[in-house]
Amino acid sequence: MECQPMQIIVSSCEICGWWYEDRYHATMVCPHAVALCERMSESWRIPEDDDLNFSGPEWLLILLDKYTEVEVANLLMVMWRSWFVRNRITRSGKQVSVDDSVQFL
Repeated sequence: MECQPMQIIVSSCEICGWWYEDRYHATMVCPHAVALCERMSESWRIPEDDDLNFSGPEWLLILLDKYTEVEVANLLMVMWRSWFVRNRITRSGKQVSVDDSVQFL
C-alpha cells in the first residue's frame, strides 16, 4: 500500500480572506457582519461591542443572561443576516451590500 501525503484543510473565509473561518467569524468578525452590526446599532438596541467578543463556546448564552430579549433578538437577526449574506456570496457569487442588509432588517 502506497502512502499518500497528508492533506491539511484550512477553512479560510472566501469573503475577506481571513485565515480561519468559523461561525463566529462569519457572523461577528467578517467585514460585512461588523459593518452591519455598527449600522444597525444606530437604530436598534443591541449588546455592547465589548460583550460581543468571543469569550468561549458559551459567549452567546452569557449574552442571553445579561441583555434583554429585545437586544438579544436584534443581535440574532443581525447575525442571521450576516450568515445569509455569507451563503449568498459563497454559494452563488451574488454580492449583497450593507445598505441592502440594513434595508432588509
